[in-house]
Amino acid sequence: QTGGASSLPTLPATNGTPTTAAPVLNPPHTSTVDPTQKAVLAAYESYLVDLSALDDTLSKQAVGPLASVATTRLAQASVRQAAAILSAHEHGVGTLRDDRVTVISTGLTTAALTDCQDEDDFYLVEASGQPDPFVARGDFAGSAQLVLQNGQWLVDVFTTTHETCTF
Repeated sequence: QTGGASSLPTLPATNGTPTTAAPVLNPPHTSTVDPTQKAVLAAYESYLVDLSALDDTLSKQAVGPLASVATTRLAQASVRQAAAILSAHEHGVGTLRDDRVTVISTGLTTAALTDCQDEDDFYLVEASGQPDPFVARGDFAGSAQLVLQNGQWLVDVFTTTHETCTF
């Protein structure tokens, strides 16, 4: 089920309908966004949950859900990143989540958002089970770009900076 870089799980041939339930959006999201923004947020939040599961174990079962909410390019990069984490004998603990996410631009087939990425509740641990001392923890500014493909919003670019968020 798990493996290093030489035994990466394969991605589905095409992106499809998400196989995990869309996350419940926090109340600030639901009262202030239109249906397109809700769909963008749901795809992004699903990606965070699926990426967290992938970083935990590089399980083949985690690849399908991630590939259903990410472009093939980002899904492949995410699998390679998870393999590198496991090769370093580390794994993720917890679930990535957003704090204060804002859709900053939406076109007909593109969207961008900014996020305060919660990396206190998701972090890397070494084989010893202790948090990796070289990885900073906290809330960091991040962003994502999404594209609409075949009626489905997919995360195409995902970044987290080392800039701390201020509330």
